[in-house]
Amino acid sequence: MAENVKKRKVIESPGKKRGWAVFSAILVVAVLAFSISPIIGCINERRDEAADSRVVATVNGIDITVGDVSASVFQARQEMAMEYPEFFSMFDGTANDYDEEFAPGVTVAQALRERAARAAAFNILIAQEAERLEIALTADDFENINRMVESDRAVLDGQQQNGFNIALAEVGFRGARDLARMLRNQMLMSEVIEAIVDNPAEFARFEAYMEDAEENDSDLLGAQHILSGLGSHPDGRPIMRNEADAEAIAAARSRADGIMARINAGEDFETLMFEYSTDPGLAGNPQGYTFGPNQMVPEFEQGTRALAIGQISGVISAPHGYHIIRRVEPQADPQEEIQRMSMAVLDGFIAMVDDAEIVFLPALADIWLGTAYDERNNSDDNDEE
Repeated sequence: MAENVKKRKVIESPGKKRGWAVFSAILVVAVLAFSISPIIGCINERRDEAADSRVVATVNGIDITVGDVSASVFQARQEMAMEYPEFFSMFDGTANDYDEEFAPGVTVAQALRERAARAAAFNILIAQEAERLEIALTADDFENINRMVESDRAVLDGQQQNGFNIALAEVGFRGARDLARMLRNQMLMSEVIEAIVDNPAEFARFEAYMEDAEENDSDLLGAQHILSGLGSHPDGRPIMRNEADAEAIAAARSRADGIMARINAGEDFETLMFEYSTDPGLAGNPQGYTFGPNQMVPEFEQGTRALAIGQISGVISAPHGYHIIRRVEPQADPQEEIQRMSMAVLDGFIAMVDDAEIVFLPALADIWLGTAYDERNNSDDNDEE
């Protein structure tokens, strides 16, 4: 009997915890390469197309097939390992006991299959959005994916005979086709998110998901400073107070006091900063540094926090010399802003999955979860091979 996803607590959305799930091929290689078990049966790449297209769930009335879910099992494993380490290994997402009760009336295996179906639903909604935005993967994209897969194959087969297929089977991929499909889904998702972030009219639908991130901006500080340092080692590392002699410390303090006197006499802070600061990072941060709690030495953070915007401190002693700080408005990092907007779009799509009508069909119980599942459950059944 079909069952609506919203009726179960166990398959509630993981919310923002899912935002990390934009994998790279390097991550896939790393996870698979270290999850190889030396005594696991090989997986057969041959497929029954009819079995692949068998419907195991629906999202808003749209079919979710065996192929959709099987390509999402690895993603589901990684998500659940992050959220439920008491059930799943953080290393490869396998479970010690797939028949253990995950929630009342729900086994770990059942919860994993349902999460994989939700991940497949997410990918279907992304594909719908891609079609609306007229975004499609190119021949070059497909070629790049093929290269990633073959690169993984070469690395893993080089470590162990038939290592590629063994590693895929361990975590629930039935073969290279499932891995390639997952990579295509992720590449399409990246292109859709990028297109939305670049279009203010499109992004307006997702702005509400930035509220939490914007609240965190209140913790950011901005500061320009003039550093009178104690010198540097041959490799460029600053000399710290416990490494400097008394003469060097006194000279640094005297320079800072002289600069402070000129500021108090009305000279321009920035002019003196560019002329006298020994900060090696000044050239790359002429407008000042933007930082959060515990990102700077305590003396610098506390000295900045004690100032009003535009106010200039006195001479502040720190482990690597003396600072004169002017507090400024924190500057938004363009890359961080893009990342934050991208996360807002991702959270928006996750909310769409939450709001979607997802129905699990009995056939979902037949989805293969990998050789690790087979071994731990003493089963040789593999309906999907």
